[in-house]
Formats: sequence, structure tokens, C-alpha cells
Amino acid sequence: MDNKLNFYNHKSIYENYSIQSLISSSFQRSFGKSQINNLKNIKKKQSGIHIFLESISKNANIDFQELIKLGGNKIILNGKLNDEIKKILNIRSLMNDFDYEKPISANSLTPSISSAKINFNQNLNYLIPFLKEIKERPLWRYDFDLEWNNNFYGNISNENKILNLSHNCFLIEGRNVAYIKNSKCQNIPLISEFEINGNIIFWINRNLSLVDLPEWKIIEEFISNGYFRKYPCIPYLNEFSSSENGLITMRLDCDEDIESARNIFEIYKNNDLPISLAITTNQIKANHFLSSLPKEVNDYGGTILNHSHSHPINWGGSKEKIKEELITSNNLIEKSFGIKTEYAVSPFHHLTWAALEVLNELNFKGVIAGISSSHHEFLIMKGGSIHENLDILVHSQQCMIHGDCLTKSRKVNTYLSAFSLYSNLGFSTGYLDHPISERYDYGWKNFERQDKTHQQIVEYLINKNIKFICQEELFERFAAKEKIKIKTINNNDFYSLEIKNESKVCLSITFGGERFDCDPLETSFKKINKNLHC
Repeated sequence: MDNKLNFYNHKSIYENYSIQSLISSSFQRSFGKSQINNLKNIKKKQSGIHIFLESISKNANIDFQELIKLGGNKIILNGKLNDEIKKILNIRSLMNDFDYEKPISANSLTPSISSAKINFNQNLNYLIPFLKEIKERPLWRYDFDLEWNNNFYGNISNENKILNLSHNCFLIEGRNVAYIKNSKCQNIPLISEFEINGNIIFWINRNLSLVDLPEWKIIEEFISNGYFRKYPCIPYLNEFSSSENGLITMRLDCDEDIESARNIFEIYKNNDLPISLAITTNQIKANHFLSSLPKEVNDYGGTILNHSHSHPINWGGSKEKIKEELITSNNLIEKSFGIKTEYAVSPFHHLTWAALEVLNELNFKGVIAGISSSHHEFLIMKGGSIHENLDILVHSQQCMIHGDCLTKSRKVNTYLSAFSLYSNLGFSTGYLDHPISERYDYGWKNFERQDKTHQQIVEYLINKNIKFICQEELFERFAAKEKIKIKTINNNDFYSLEIKNESKVCLSITFGGERFDCDPLETSFKKINKNLHC
């Protein structure tokens, strides 16, 4: 039997930018289109891996009940459940509302960390790769207001409906994979498991599933490694090879002064590392000079990105204004430096669906965006395609290295640990800084302090063997990942894999707790004995 993820789309999710479409695209970024079947309802009564993108409709209930009659299934339920499914799983409502503990901004001296914690089941084998990195974590953490430097934790809150937990409830049966405990000693499930009629059922109690959270790793491990001998499994994709410990990129957002970025460029260049520059182009006319730095960065293997012309919120709002910002900026960069830009950074990391459509229409290959306290749709754990109808790729890089982020209690080690955590979980990341300008020094006070901090970061990443690349290469990795086709045949005692890599990049897959390289432009075959794996 050819194993795939069977998506149940009980309504047309791609006609708009629904929560279901965001969840669907996250699974595609991890498992690839070749391993996904899009279904309206059950067509074949056979065991497999089944993903319910919505679990509230009558049809969802019918399909769910049909599946649990069969046995041998992995079933993943996302978000809100209808009353019938709740009854089957024996989920009961809490009498009192759960206190999310509203996030508060960090001040100038200390970070803001929730007393509410996410706790994890320590006894599930497929959780081991995750538990090596996270035993428990705060619900949220901020080191710079409510938008930046939240240690990649995402945002679980009741500030926006897509970030909410779906049910204020507790479990009568089943087991918690992860649960939230607040300062009032209230417990509420985040991820739960149920075994019913020979099926393993995985329920995520959050409207946005785990799209923006590090716990997305748990979904990948559950599907590729969970109950390996008993229930169907398929591999997930990585954008780096087995010899690479992770991928990271650094960029400077040149909002005001391009030339002042030179010191930092030299630090990275002296360590044979490429950087990226995101340029706001109104300064080219305003300053009446042209820096040679963008061409030097580009010639050294770095990436020059479009950062708009005037740095407006939401790219200017209307599609006409968005298009004007992008075209004006691209034309100025090409005229001034001879560089054609194909990648963009959203001003303030604010991105709208209208802006994404315009970027796609103008044939941009990738855009960086996503903020934890707003614009949640574009805060994603794994970079890549964000919607079935759009070719452009998206990545979140929500880590800003500024002088005013570094105090006696918030040292650079905080961010270094976050980079290491992110890489160890198998996610690619990036960080940014701003060059010091005459108007604003971003809390650095002087060039020496800024230079010293970046040198510390460089030395740490080199020692950790985290591969440092430019923005263009990172997006190329995401694109290459989409060119891997995997066929998984599930036999009684073993799995047979056919892996076809149609890209020119060596990537890898994870399956049964192991990582395998996918050599460029090659088709490989693997046979895996179930009894030799967990």
C-alpha cells in the first residue's frame, strides 16, 4: 500500500485564505505535494494517515466515524471539534474560562516571560527528538516589546481567534501529549492522543494547529516515527543535508544609511560568510550618493533584497500603492547598482494577502515576513509555499539583534541559545540588525559594541557548525525541497522508499527516527525493516 497523507477538505479551502489553507500548506512544506491526497470524503476504505483540516462539519463527523470503524489508521484532527466527535473522544468542558495570561511588553531591563507553561509527556518515544531540546517552555517570551525576539515560541493567546485554543476542556480518556498549566493551576490540553478501535487519534486543540509553534516538530515526528511498527508512517523533508547541523542567515535592513553597514559586512567577510542587505530606496535619492557596498555584498555571494521605497506599513495598503513601492524600489536598485532583486523583506515584517498577491504577480521568488503579535498568517515554522494558488515562498525571521535588546539580564547568549534550539529542532532561521544611522543608533550607542556582538554571534555559529548562507540560497533550499518526490510502500514487516530528487541541492528526509540524504538529480531506493526501528 502506497502511504500518503489524506487531506479531508469538506469545503473548498483554496478559494480564500482560510485557517484550513494555512494548515494545509504547513503539511505540504513538511511532507511535500507528492505525499498528499486531497479528498472531499472517503473514497477508499483502507487504513492510512488522515488529516482533518476542519472537524466541525457534518461530513467531517461522517468520515471520522467511517475511519474509526476500519482500524489501523493515524488520524489528525485540527482545531474545533463538533459535538459528536467530542462525545466519541469523551472531551468535557471546563466550568471556568482558561486564563491565557495576556502577554506584556518587555521593559528596558528584563524580558517578559509567562508563568503559564507548556508541559510535555515524557514517556512517548516519538517525542524524544523534541524533548532533547524542550522539556517545558513558557507560553510566551518577549525580549523586545510584543513583536520581536520571542525565542521562536509563536503566540498562544485569545488576542486573535486563529491563535485561540479551540476548546476550554479537559480529557476523561486519552492522554496529553502536551498541555498548558497556568499560574492558577488550571490545566488545558494542547495536543492529545486517543486509541479507539485500533486507531491512534491525534488532536490539536488550537484553531491554527501548530503552524507557528516549535511544537510543529511533534507533528512531523508523530507522522514519520510515531508507533512505527503499528501504524502507517511517511517521511518528512528537511532543507539541509545530514551533514549540516542547520541553516541560518543574517541580513541588515538598510532603512537610512547603506554605507554604515560596511563594518558588519567586513566582520562576516573576514569569516568567509555571506550576508544580505535589504534596501529602502528613498535614501538613494535623499542622500545624493551611491554606496558601493550593495555591489560588494552581491559580488561576495550575498543577497540584495527589496525593502520597499518608503517603508510604509502594510506595504502602503492598496494594491496600486504596493505595486508602486515594489517597482520603484526594484528600478532604483537595478539602476544604481546593476542588481536585479527577486526577493523582498516586508517593512516592519508586516505582510498582507494583497501584498503577497502583488509580489507573486511581479514574479518575486520569496518574501520575509511574520510578526507574533500581528500578521499571524505569515508567522510559520518552516519556510516555503504558503498557499496552493501562489508560487512565491515565505519565511519568518523574527529575531532582531539590537543594542537595546541587550542588557545585563538579556545578553547575547539568550539569542545564541535560541539559534541552537531552532537548528536542533530541524528548522532554518535568520536574524537581522540595522546599521547605525545619524538619526538612530538602535540602542548600540557605538559601532564598537555592535561589531563585538556580531563577532560573538559569528564565532558561536561556526563552533556549532550551523551552516551560514545568504537569503537567496535559503529560498533556493525551500524551492528545492518542493522538487523531492517520495513514494512510501507499507508492507507487513518493512517499508520501501523511492526518493526522487529533481533539484540540484543535496537535501534530506527523516523517517523512522533516521535521516537520509537525497542526492541531487538522483533517484534512490531504501528498504527499512520495521522491527529494527522504534
